[in-house]
Amino acid sequence: MNSIYDSPTRPIVFIDTTVLCGALRSDGINRKILQAARFPHLFQPVFSKVCLFEFVRNASEGLGKGKKKVIYSADDIEGFFQAFLNPLFEHYEGLPVNSILGRYSVETILREHLAIGDVLIELSKCDPDTAQSIVETQEMSEPLSKFD
Repeated sequence: MNSIYDSPTRPIVFIDTTVLCGALRSDGINRKILQAARFPHLFQPVFSKVCLFEFVRNASEGLGKGKKKVIYSADDIEGFFQAFLNPLFEHYEGLPVNSILGRYSVETILREHLAIGDVLIELSKCDPDTAQSIVETQEMSEPLSKFD
């Protein structure tokens, strides 16, 4: 055997946040990596939950620098998942993140650093005074990321 293609087992390739961010930004080599992952004879992709959450956070806060920085909406990120990642999660059984990310999870990640009162207003549609009252009586001044 003189190449990975002669091997009885295919290589395992960790897909990191940098690849995902690059694939979201442009139709370049990083998208080609994700597209190649659909062919099981080339390699087996591996995605970590932490990497996916980091990707969603980075995309929602903005990718790029200066005037070239682009902030992606939850719909943009969800569209990327639908086009490039969900087909992989469905194709390969046993991926560590199979089916954990959907629109709800993306939106939850985007809300992670909001104060709990702001999340109450958004999720329950209660008025700010009611939310403030709930927050004060329950001592909920910490950001949402501090709670389970």
